[in-house]
Amino acid sequence: MIKPLLMTFASAVLAIVPGVSSATPRAGDAAPAASAVPAPAEAQPKYCVLETPTGSHIRKKTCLTRDQWINSCNFDPTEK
Repeated sequence: MIKPLLMTFASAVLAIVPGVSSATPRAGDAAPAASAVPAPAEAQPKYCVLETPTGSHIRKKTCLTRDQWINSCNFDPTEK
């Protein structure tokens, strides 16, 4: 009794929701554009700095690229 009822419910849901019944694309469906996925950016190394804020024992780790360090903090992590 439960199985026929469940099968009826499942077929009704598939009839209502378009595109769920078929996992493979049909011939008329448009293919996703190749330009929808952005090209990976040139990987830049990140420089991490460990800080212990005053009044805390918890260290804070901040990792940024060299350009981000220079622009935000006027700090060049490559210079000593």
